[in-house]
Amino acid sequence: MRSLMLFKLMIDLFFYGSIMSVLVTLGFGISTDSFNIGGQRFDDLNPTIITFMIFTLLRPITFFIAVYHIKQLASSFIKGEIFSDPTSRNLKMIGYGFILYSVVESIGEYLNSIVNNIGDTIMSGNFMGFNSAWFQFTLGLLFVFMDRIFQNAKALEQENELTI
Repeated sequence: MRSLMLFKLMIDLFFYGSIMSVLVTLGFGISTDSFNIGGQRFDDLNPTIITFMIFTLLRPITFFIAVYHIKQLASSFIKGEIFSDPTSRNLKMIGYGFILYSVVESIGEYLNSIVNNIGDTIMSGNFMGFNSAWFQFTLGLLFVFMDRIFQNAKALEQENELTI
């Protein structure tokens, strides 16, 4: 129980600290006359740059969705609600959050290569490792699969309560 409380405290600190850092970064980026994305200044806003900016903002939002549901999952584990509907829903939302994050990150990297004239970064970029879009996509699928396992466990638990 104590380790779950420590885990929830760490997730809370990470969640709120990350939100504060994103808000401060956005505040400094928007306060100038031209926009600054990835260290490059843009004075004219064409549709490609606007789309790139939207996907740049969607990255932390989709990640925060997943982290928020991890917070909710830790809370339900602390309350002892392991095989419940909120636990199952949070596992599914964590999975969907990581899957959406990997898709948004891949599209953002592609748009970054267009905006900055880098070339094709989809296959030459961060393809392997824990920070790759493929790993995060797989992690999302794992959480969706865990949701199905928890739903089956809940059904078995209800069946056993009826048997007794």
